[in-house]
Amino acid sequence: MSPLRPLRAALWLALLITTIASQGLAQEDGRVVGDLPPSRADLDALLEAELEGAEARALFEQVQRLLLERIGTDVLSDTDLYLGAIQGMVDVANRRLAEGASPTRSALPPSGMILKQDDAEALVTALRGRITGIGIEFQLYSRAGIIGVSRVLPGSPAETAGLAVGDRIVAIDGQGFGGLDLPAVLALLQGEEGSRMELQFQRGVGLATASYAVSLERRSFEVRSVVDELRPNGVGYVRVFQFHRGTADEVEESLSRLTDLGADRFVLDLRDSAGGDILAATGVADLFVPEGTVLVRLVEPGVGEQDLVARRPQAAAGNLVLLVNSWTHGAAEAIAAALQEHHRAYVIGEPTMGSSRTETLIELGHGFVLRLDSVRMQSPLGRTWAGRGVIPDQPFWTSGTAEQDTVDGAPDALYEMAVHYLETEGL
Repeated sequence: MSPLRPLRAALWLALLITTIASQGLAQEDGRVVGDLPPSRADLDALLEAELEGAEARALFEQVQRLLLERIGTDVLSDTDLYLGAIQGMVDVANRRLAEGASPTRSALPPSGMILKQDDAEALVTALRGRITGIGIEFQLYSRAGIIGVSRVLPGSPAETAGLAVGDRIVAIDGQGFGGLDLPAVLALLQGEEGSRMELQFQRGVGLATASYAVSLERRSFEVRSVVDELRPNGVGYVRVFQFHRGTADEVEESLSRLTDLGADRFVLDLRDSAGGDILAATGVADLFVPEGTVLVRLVEPGVGEQDLVARRPQAAAGNLVLLVNSWTHGAAEAIAAALQEHHRAYVIGEPTMGSSRTETLIELGHGFVLRLDSVRMQSPLGRTWAGRGVIPDQPFWTSGTAEQDTVDGAPDALYEMAVHYLETEGL
């Protein structure tokens, strides 16, 4: 007999006994007692139940009572169940918000969560342009088990350690990434200031591939969000990676410097822009339009509506092309929508992520803060880009980011299209 057959027989007999026990131990009061077969719950099935509010409340109270009575107050308390229910409410809100989201947006971790006060303050610090970490932006390839480095932040521990765009991180502290989702990978990367991590990474391709190991210390550092360059034919190139409180000033400085160097037309590159502070984003859009121009409308149920308008003097009046891709996110999408709708910029690239909500922090007391994806952004004409993204004037799909094209030695196709437009069409 094959050595596998007795094991299969034993498993089948155990399952049969379990089933018989489950069926045969029903008591007169209708209870079932026994070692039931494994099963799993489906939250979607629960959410799809056709219950009125009062019926759902009664079900909640019934489950709460049964858990306390049947498991026992020596194991569970009312506080446990109330706090667990709070987390459950946030999980359901995240699930509902994810319905109809684009595949790119769905790949990001849920936004809604209960945070400790210190963690919330760290998020506010990041919006001010200072972060704690190792300083990389990356793309996760879970099936291959690698992290592809798409940007190394200047002045970061990663830059000091010699990491470069195109490097492939294969393990953190000896743990690989195969099968992990983005939140799990972020948990490995993030940590307290001063804590250390060991990275194993590869560089090069084919026979030229080399493996390296490096130790990095997480630390706090300032993040510059803009790079600029005067390119041939009087084109000023400005790249915005994210938006924090200093971004509008950085862009204004870039525009002034490039103009002094002779730039009379501009390319604003928002590919892979991670979004960020909506006030900083509108501050950037402000630089390209006249004062008083409506840039974005914020709608928050329970709070009201607010139009954000241009308040700075227009810093650049030359022709403008804006580059986007499917990872252009949130506040960066708001800029694209505003400048496109006001016919101030010609947009080239892929439809953007389709994330038309932005977040807020609400203090709850007891040292907790609710991070909530509740503020809806609309274009100046009241349109939404939820789910579908901002649709470029000239759609064009590429295989990678501008950094990847540079590493691979290939031309940046979107930038070349932008220059062609500026030279032949203009606005």
